[in-house]
Amino acid sequence: MIPLFGGLTGLPSSIAIPASVVLTATVGGTINATNNYTVTFSTTCGGTFSSTTTPNNGPANPLTIGPVALSPTTPLQVTYNSTGATPGMCTLTLQLKSATGETTTNSFTVTLLSGFIHIYWTNFSSSTIGRANLDGTGATQSFISGASNPFGVAVDGSYIYWANLVTSTIGRANLDGTSANQSFISGANFPNGVAVDDAHIYWANHFSNVIGRANLDGTGSTRASSLGPAVPQAWRWGRRNIQVV
Repeated sequence: MIPLFGGLTGLPSSIAIPASVVLTATVGGTINATNNYTVTFSTTCGGTFSSTTTPNNGPANPLTIGPVALSPTTPLQVTYNSTGATPGMCTLTLQLKSATGETTTNSFTVTLLSGFIHIYWTNFSSSTIGRANLDGTGATQSFISGASNPFGVAVDGSYIYWANLVTSTIGRANLDGTSANQSFISGANFPNGVAVDDAHIYWANHFSNVIGRANLDGTGSTRASSLGPAVPQAWRWGRRNIQVV
């Protein structure tokens, strides 16, 4: 009798492009200790699989491993690399085939996200910008240091922007944290929120009750008309200091 896969661990609900994730397949059921099994990993979105278990044809999609001996106490690991994959929802298929032609197949759904690689946040008290991978690993609380009580962060395809509350400036840095400029835009009024689109940077001026705007290169800084007695702030307390890109 062919063994059944007991599960696949390490597969998140979404994977960034590009990124690598390690997948671990476990087997159960009746096991033939001889090298009688071939295992195939494939996905409909592209990308490649690789494994240190030999023989295999990797890096490839589909990746074929075997013939190999399988054991419930010896998981089978592969690495999926999403480089070159197509964004969207896709199916990852895991197939086990015996020497006599019996097969068992498991399918899993995963979403590939183009450009979504990191989470960024502001640390108000320590005056730093933090960053982590989308799965929460690799967290760095001082990814960018030297800010001034930052209160709000935004990201586009090239830069990170943040509002320096105390110095009333907008900071900017490359996505890798280099070339940080704490006074990229000056003349704000206790900014405590920042946003960006394909043409402009926007921020909330806490005490002057206006919204500021500038070109993406920092020039042309202007203020909108007064918002009246309301105090503008970045929307939603739980979201105003975090961005994903």
